[in-house]
Amino acid sequence: MPNHVFQNVLNECLNRFRDNTAVVDSSRHITYKELDRLSNCIANRMISGGIKKEKYVGILSSDRIFIITAIIGILKAWAVFVPLDPAHPAERLKTMIRSVDLRCILCDKKTHKKLASPNNAGFELIEFIFIEDVLSRMKRDNSEVPR
Repeated sequence: MPNHVFQNVLNECLNRFRDNTAVVDSSRHITYKELDRLSNCIANRMISGGIKKEKYVGILSSDRIFIITAIIGILKAWAVFVPLDPAHPAERLKTMIRSVDLRCILCDKKTHKKLASPNNAGFELIEFIFIEDVLSRMKRDNSEVPR
């Protein structure tokens, strides 16, 4: 694959600026090194879960740091990200999910509740990957956890 592919350029930038701040959100920040580590964990989790190249993966969150990290993780897995705004009504989100046939959604446990309802017919096949679980696994594996 040519070196100028977006994912390769992205990895070069993540490595070149490792100690610099990559994203700031209110009182939190994350370095390029932390962004790289967390996005690698997300990509590895998706790949080990069977997400194939060019498959659609949803991102449901209002956390800016998580959204950016999830986008990068999805791109590292060679998948396609579909942003889902938790401010939208649940029925609108469900319509979007069905229209692109999402099989995986990255979210936090709080925003997941937006989709949790007694009439979730058809959502049994969707795999939800929670950022809390990814962070917990990083901690368990003694990886650095973003602040």
